[in-house]
Amino acid sequence: IRAHEQAVKEALINLESQSYLQRSGEIYEFLTDKEKDVEQEIKRTEVADSEVIKALHRIVFDDVLRSNKIRFEDNGNDYSFAQKIDDGLIKGRDTDVVVNLVTPEHPNYGNEAILHSRNMGGSELMAVLPGKERLLEQIRSQLKTDIYIRQNSGSEDEALNAILSIRAKQNGTRRQELTRLAEDQLRTAVLVVNGQTLSVGEGDPRNRFSKAYQELIRSAFPKLKMIRGSFSEATVALVVRDQDDLLDGLAVQLSEAEQEVLVEVERQQKLGERLSAEDLVRKFEAKPYGWSNWATLTFIARLYRLGKLELREKELLSSVEVIEALTNSRKLGGVSVRKQEQFDTSTVNALKRFHQELFNGQSVGTDARSTCEAFRMAMAEESQDLREIAALAANYPFLAAVKPWAEQAEAMAKKDDG
Repeated sequence: IRAHEQAVKEALINLESQSYLQRSGEIYEFLTDKEKDVEQEIKRTEVADSEVIKALHRIVFDDVLRSNKIRFEDNGNDYSFAQKIDDGLIKGRDTDVVVNLVTPEHPNYGNEAILHSRNMGGSELMAVLPGKERLLEQIRSQLKTDIYIRQNSGSEDEALNAILSIRAKQNGTRRQELTRLAEDQLRTAVLVVNGQTLSVGEGDPRNRFSKAYQELIRSAFPKLKMIRGSFSEATVALVVRDQDDLLDGLAVQLSEAEQEVLVEVERQQKLGERLSAEDLVRKFEAKPYGWSNWATLTFIARLYRLGKLELREKELLSSVEVIEALTNSRKLGGVSVRKQEQFDTSTVNALKRFHQELFNGQSVGTDARSTCEAFRMAMAEESQDLREIAALAANYPFLAAVKPWAEQAEAMAKKDDG
């Protein structure tokens, strides 16, 4: 029975190709002589291959898969991906993550060894469509029919107008048929990442591709496993304000991801390159990391709090200014990141003693950076007080002597940690 069914299908396809039949969904109808002439003219109509590919792209990515982002389940982050058909870029940037649809018209279609070897590298999901049902040919036929109808509408030939009206109606429903056909093909398409066929079973295309996307992200971003948990604007502020690591008296342990950020800052600094917070975000968004912007900014914030990094715009940033700068995407490019110069304990303690003696109050600093920041803030208040006193010199001339001290206090309030 199956052999007989296949023979009938092949006969119908042969008759259709010779314009004796026309197909509408699963229905085949014999053509009159006039309809046969129209069908042959439609087949001779030229349509650019690029238009066929664009139509296939709309059907597969917009109608069936319906997503331009990959949601990675391990961290809830969304990743953009470029979209290709037969290795040609259709949408997006050919950078980190790619989904490549391979059709029977690909030059290496059917040669599994070549296709798999070209897929090596880990950043592309290759979906190989089955060769049956001639999806591209049917798309090409639909486009040719549309073009022919537009070119011949309004003819004085009433018989032709009647045929065109029927063809237009049939072509209007063919898009739905093409979408259904594409969905059927994606149910069984072979999915490959890094040269390996994935075991995702058959079934709903969106579920199949969602499973394949997880493997694609893991393969494209092997250093993504360095980080755990979720990150947001709130985590940036939290780590800057949190003082637990500084107060417990124990040696601070950097996470693997934080160490990676610190090494990158040191590397760029040795090269003499200016490095901004935005540069670091872009660096760790790309392969082999794939970190979200909030993850990278949180690591920068914690390294700042631990006294490993210094952040500045025109001047060194205070803790409050760091939070504001790192949580404002428009400011990231202007935030310079450098490794914090390290000071020995005796130098830090000497500044704390000086703070105590000068302001008659204990410094709230716990490390070199926070001790310097506490001193600058206290000196800024002192400068303001002295300026207010110096402003009374018009009535009390002897107070003019205070002005140089106010200026010196202001200068010390703006002095860098060094």
